[in-house]
Amino acid sequence: MKAYMETIKKYDIEVWGDFLFGFDEHTPDIFQETIDFVKDIKVDKVIPHFMIPFPGSESFKNLDLDNRILTKDWSKYDGSHSVYQPKNMSTTELEEGVYWVWKQTASFTERWQYLF
Repeated sequence: MKAYMETIKKYDIEVWGDFLFGFDEHTPDIFQETIDFVKDIKVDKVIPHFMIPFPGSESFKNLDLDNRILTKDWSKYDGSHSVYQPKNMSTTELEEGVYWVWKQTASFTERWQYLF
């Protein structure tokens, strides 16, 4: 992966990483692991999101069957809200973990823009 990143950056191409969190195999360790990975391969911009189980998708159907869907308020299905109960962490751990990744990787200017 590092070799690919070096080649891409050699041509002055900025690399953004859009990371989804909250899959069943994820534990709270995924957040630090992601930061370590991002630093190791030198991703330029990180965009963390919650996994979104869109209505009609297999993920939604499976989570709904397991009674893990927390809301059917579709305005919350935007990648910024936890709308289901993760398997291996609490919703608080998921929400705080995604926010922590964002804080670790976003510049002060980017964070300021989101606040106001």
